[in-house]
Amino acid sequence: MSEETGKVLLIGDAFVHDVSLAESFKKSGFTSEVVPFDVASLKGFDFNCYSAVIVDSKEVSEDPVKYLKELFYGCFVPLMVLSEDDDVINHVLALEMGADDFVVKPVDGRVLVARVKSIIRRGRKGGIPAGEAVNIEGLYINRSGYVAEVAGERIKMPSKEFELLYLLATHPNRVFTREELLENVWGFDFSGKTRTIDVHIKRLRNKVERSTLPWSIATVWSVGYKFEIRDAAPDVK
Repeated sequence: MSEETGKVLLIGDAFVHDVSLAESFKKSGFTSEVVPFDVASLKGFDFNCYSAVIVDSKEVSEDPVKYLKELFYGCFVPLMVLSEDDDVINHVLALEMGADDFVVKPVDGRVLVARVKSIIRRGRKGGIPAGEAVNIEGLYINRSGYVAEVAGERIKMPSKEFELLYLLATHPNRVFTREELLENVWGFDFSGKTRTIDVHIKRLRNKVERSTLPWSIATVWSVGYKFEIRDAAPDVK
């Protein structure tokens, strides 16, 4: 299996009734599995065994963030959201629940396959080096295993929060603009949609910051964020 092919899961009734997209993946060397959107049955899926997952947002339009976060929490497979509406809010919602790409329908099958190959190549790494561990007083991060521990406690978080933490912690005291964080973690230029960074940073702070530890995720007003470390130097292996 090459890094650009593999098994793709297509979620939504639109995929069930229209096999053209599945055929596009087959012609490109992918194996595809098509299932209707149903939260109860999808809870039993091991999404991480797929090369990529594509969800039709029409199936979850009632509350996409709620349902998709419930399904994909802790899932590290590249995720794409399809939508019939090219709306800023839809873009932001997709990003906030951890999507790697947002595609507006209708979309040509060849274009969709190319976009999927792109997110698989990135492997959810963006511009972040893989396989490195970080040790800072009270913080341990192992990116190859997606492990984060704070004060000896394993912290569970969605992949995008993890990657933001890893990127910031491997560049202590360096200021990243919101645009840079989006580009490095999501791998795209989502200009005008930087609100999702603020949301992810807020969640990160609630999970990892401790008053007794010599570091924090600091806001640099009108610019962005930095991992501010005061007394200890990071050990990156």
